[in-house]
Amino acid sequence: MLCGFLAVMFSISAWNYFDISLRQVTPSTMLTETADAMPIIVMPPSGVVERIFQTGGDISAPPAIYGGTAYIVSGRRAETGSITALDLDTWMSAWTYRLNGVSDYRPSVAGDFLYAVSRDGRTIALDRHTGQEIWTHSSKDIVLGSPVVRDGVLYVASDGIQTLDAVTGELLWTHETEGGRTISPLTFSDGILAVLSEGNHLNLVDAAKGKRRRTTRLWFGGAGPPVILGDTVVLSGDRGSIQAIDLHARDVPMEKAIRFWWTKLWLYKSAPRPPDPVGYLWHHRGIGGLAATVVAARDDRLYFVSRNADHSANVTALDANTGDALWNFTSQAPVAGGTVLVDGTLVFGTQAGEVLGLSTSTGEVEWRLSMGIPISSIAVAGNGTLLLASVAGAIYEVR
Repeated sequence: MLCGFLAVMFSISAWNYFDISLRQVTPSTMLTETADAMPIIVMPPSGVVERIFQTGGDISAPPAIYGGTAYIVSGRRAETGSITALDLDTWMSAWTYRLNGVSDYRPSVAGDFLYAVSRDGRTIALDRHTGQEIWTHSSKDIVLGSPVVRDGVLYVASDGIQTLDAVTGELLWTHETEGGRTISPLTFSDGILAVLSEGNHLNLVDAAKGKRRRTTRLWFGGAGPPVILGDTVVLSGDRGSIQAIDLHARDVPMEKAIRFWWTKLWLYKSAPRPPDPVGYLWHHRGIGGLAATVVAARDDRLYFVSRNADHSANVTALDANTGDALWNFTSQAPVAGGTVLVDGTLVFGTQAGEVLGLSTSTGEVEWRLSMGIPISSIAVAGNGTLLLASVAGAIYEVR
């Protein structure tokens, strides 16, 4: 029995380690997700609200901004769920698409397409100019995260990883993740997909071949999507725990079985301490709070928000190469979604109605605006302004 199990484990590991596979399919186009370049805006903003737009439904996700248009997902009930295209020049709605459902994530733009997901498992492709529905695809489970589009393929996390032709909506291939269904949005970098699945497994999957490269089980419950900075995958979660793994690590034949028995012997003091797992880089346990989530990453720095039981939040910067803490700032109110980096400033809003700019070097407050509205998310518009979304469904333009 044991010999048979080890033989199966060896075969699976060897298949992944030696990359014995072919590309799954060829998509109909090379369409790739696009986004406006981050504008340079004057800091600090004046705090003056120039214009207000009412969407008619609660807003929980930051808008997607491209080509002078903000694409806003709103509504927390099926009858109010919608996507609105807001022209940032005229400040008028170009079109509205009724979801007949609820979406929790920012839409994605690729060429002339706008992609969105809903809680009932639908992935929806729209003409971003007119809002006309082009195709929909239904998954068996909820879709987690914004759709990711690369080289003509649309990737979503739902009951594993599903890939669709970005133009036609045809299902190309699926990947069954380790441990069961996916529990986080997925992230794409350098041809590799990263996603968490049940049992807190990190799955690294070849995006072209749909084949597992590496699975690693975390020692904590994950929160939020994996974040990739350079060659490092960063996972965050329960009690402020953080772990960094080499993006290009691969399963090594028999490694997990060997580590299991080696650890058993070490615990009984019959063997030396086992080495770190393949791909392990560093971990950090000092952020604290109920759960930590990566909100931004740039220039070898990672920025986290951890929520606390008293509804306060910690904003913390870590060195991405070592995991060392660089600075910490405490907000007395929960931090809103859509934290952005503008030059050397980390900009975020709070549910208490403040917008703050922290120095990315020191964590000190460079400026603070009191807006007087509970903020659910923020975004930087292409015309150099801040867009603040309220829980009640209004978009505020602040210069």
